[in-house]
Amino acid sequence: MASARELATGVGAAAAFLCIAASLAFWSVRTENDRSVRRAAAPLLTCPESSIEVRDRSAGDSADTYRVRGCGHAATLVCGAPDYRCFLAP
Repeated sequence: MASARELATGVGAAAAFLCIAASLAFWSVRTENDRSVRRAAAPLLTCPESSIEVRDRSAGDSADTYRVRGCGHAATLVCGAPDYRCFLAP
């Protein structure tokens, strides 16, 4: 039979593993999302994808907005439903 200390150590290790796994999943999704935003913003800013930085993001009911910057330009990229095409907001 396991002692209370061994049980607590096992539970702590499992909790740490779950926190690390959740952090990696969040980072992976966010990295892929940023890559998609840079890909959509590149032709609109006439700037290479690698030079675009996603500064801020906001999710809405019908559109997501992203503050992007690259090649000396700063803009708000709006990607809206239903087709999620993106455009630069004035």
